[in-house]
Amino acid sequence: MKKICLFLATALAANLLTGATPQEALVAAAKNLAEKSNYSWKLTVEEPDRPTGTIDGKIQKDGTAFLVLARGDQSFQGTLKGSKGALKTDEGWKSLTDAVDDSSESGPARFVARLLQNFKAPSAEVSDLAAKIKDLKMADGNYTGTLDKETAKELFLFHIRPDANGPDLKDGKGSIKLWIEGGAISKYEYTIDGSVSVNGDDREVKRTYTLEIKDVGSTKVSIPDEALKRLNG
Repeated sequence: MKKICLFLATALAANLLTGATPQEALVAAAKNLAEKSNYSWKLTVEEPDRPTGTIDGKIQKDGTAFLVLARGDQSFQGTLKGSKGALKTDEGWKSLTDAVDDSSESGPARFVARLLQNFKAPSAEVSDLAAKIKDLKMADGNYTGTLDKETAKELFLFHIRPDANGPDLKDGKGSIKLWIEGGAISKYEYTIDGSVSVNGDDREVKRTYTLEIKDVGSTKVSIPDEALKRLNG
């Protein structure tokens, strides 16, 4: 009986998406993912001649999330709950605000804290992107489109506004592909090209971001006690 119900639910979701515009289909698929009790994801960031970066995340429907961010030999743990967040540093867990404002904190730790302050769950990111993707269409059962320079810049910088001394993306452009399974977003991938300017020096970049959803309904989000103190403090 459970298998029959699951089949009917999947078929119904597919029928609802079929009659929608591509933008409406993505918004509906993002909403379906957001309404799941929990899920995990892995984001892989690849760029030629540079270490691969990864973000492994777990999130509950109420927005409580735990993330592990790694690149090369560096790794950070962060947690979010509502509008608050905390980051594990060499000195222990700190609120995101304290980590960003502490001038003695390492540059990478402050960057990760800013990234977490601007974090968007995969469901929220796809919902926001739906209206920004250009030439969005279905091809081979998946959705594809292009990204203009403003959207490419936003994604390249993880939604963080560049500061005076930080990197900035110039002449950015990109392409994106999204997968839907069972009426919900299951994967998306985008590639961004452009040039990065750091202190007046420019270099060409091509970066690919691949995010895959997994363990829907079976993910457990565990927040360390010390992190909870920083969240609730």
